[in-house]
Order: sequence, then C-alpha cells, then structure tokens
Amino acid sequence: TVASRRAKTMLLVLLVAAISCLLLVPRVDAVVFANLTEPWVDAPLYNRKKGKCAIDALMRSRILRGYIILQDGKIVAEGYPERSNKNGIFPAWSVTKSWSSMLIGKLIELEMVRLNETLGDIFDQEEDWVNVTNATMKQTIILEEVLTMTSGLTPGSEEEEEEELDEFPDEQNLQEILNYGTYEEDVRGTFLYMPKQHILASIILRRSGFTSRQFVHEYGIFTKLGIEESDYTWETFGDDKLEGSAYGLWINPRAMAKLGQLYLQKGFVAEGDQLI
Repeated sequence: TVASRRAKTMLLVLLVAAISCLLLVPRVDAVVFANLTEPWVDAPLYNRKKGKCAIDALMRSRILRGYIILQDGKIVAEGYPERSNKNGIFPAWSVTKSWSSMLIGKLIELEMVRLNETLGDIFDQEEDWVNVTNATMKQTIILEEVLTMTSGLTPGSEEEEEEELDEFPDEQNLQEILNYGTYEEDVRGTFLYMPKQHILASIILRRSGFTSRQFVHEYGIFTKLGIEESDYTWETFGDDKLEGSAYGLWINPRAMAKLGQLYLQKGFVAEGDQLI
C-alpha cells in the first residue's frame, strides 16, 4: 500500500540519518563556512569513513536515489545506485516546501510581505474569494500560521491524500488553492501538516509579480547558491502556470544540500555575503 511504502521510506531515511550521525559526524563544532557559490569540495577522507559502507548497503532499495553527507562544509560521503548518478535530478517532494519558504523569507526581506499579514491582506480582491468556503475565517489567517501549518486548515483524509499522491496538483486557480482542505477553528494554533496546498506559490506571485522560478532568476538566488539550470526542474500547474510550492521541485542531492548548509550559515552564501 501507499502507506506502507511511505513507512518504509521514512524508516530508511531515519536509518541513514542515524548512521551518518553516529559514524560520520561524531563531533559538534562551530559551523565552518563553505563558499556556496562554488561547487562542493570533497573532504580529505571523502567516501573512506566506515559509515559509507553501511549507508551504501541501503542503496539497494529502489526507493533511494542517492545521498550526500557534509561535515565542516565539505562532502565526506555520497553514493548513488546504478540507476542514478550525482548529476541526476529527482523529485524533492515536500522539500519543495522548504525552498518555497525560503523564497517567502526573501519576500519579507524585500518588504514585499510581512509575517503578520493575513490572507485577506494578501489576496485583497473580491474575486479572490468567490466560492471559497469559510472565506471570512480564512481571510484572518496570517502568513506565519501558513508557514508553521498552525492556521486551522486541515488536509483531506489520509485515503484522499494517498489516492491523489501521484497526481500533480489539480488546483487550477487561486480559489481551488484556498479551498484545499477545511478550516476548523478549534485546531487553530495546532500543527497540522498540509501536504498538498500550493498557497505559497500564489503568495509569491501576488506580491512579487513573479512565479517562483521567475523570482529565483530575478534575484539570482540559485545563481548565488551555485545551482545551475541543469541541476533542477520545477513542475508547473494551473491557469497561471505556477511552480508547485508544496512539491514539484526536481533537483539533485548536491544542489539540495546547499539549502541545508545555507541554513547552518544563517543565510550567508560565503563569509560576508548574505543571501537572506
């Protein structure tokens, strides 16, 4: 079943993470800055630490496409099964949410939106809310609640989500995005994972005038991270041809690792050069 496949995937991810923590990264030091505008540098013991063999044993799973482990801003281990390689691009699934949230952070930095703005402030045209259920309450949801998934919006049933998992978003316009899931006042403030709502894509478009990919190009975000066009692709949906913000990004592990290192470096792509 889809549920059992998800459980197996999560188990493998957790196992890889545990092995890497126990065998590959035994100490916790201050963050060593990497120059993210440049390609990754291999560590002196690249692919020669004992955890490498343990992780590679998991690569026989058809679920895994590859892994990369960093220490002190350098690659200490990576591996790919025969059907893959370091230049291949694969669906990032919900990691797309992390990239999209970063773009929202850039919007905030550029003063195009504020964390305490409501959906009613952002989507301020009467036609935005035509045929949207619970529109009055949804208009009070603030951006911070959207980002932290504490807005009172709840996803569809697990069965519905599983049935639609393999289908790229059927939300064709803003109204359908705003109608994803249901609003429940009594769970507002409680974390409820929203797997498929692509609302961040619409917020980026409304406040910047760009789709997510256009925004990335306009402000040189991926360029500053050393991510080239060949490193990723981004599926689009709907009338506005928006890139998905809940999922839809395809990217290779080396490029995806730039986001994690950027977080460790508190938004700096290199010493003295802050991206966000």
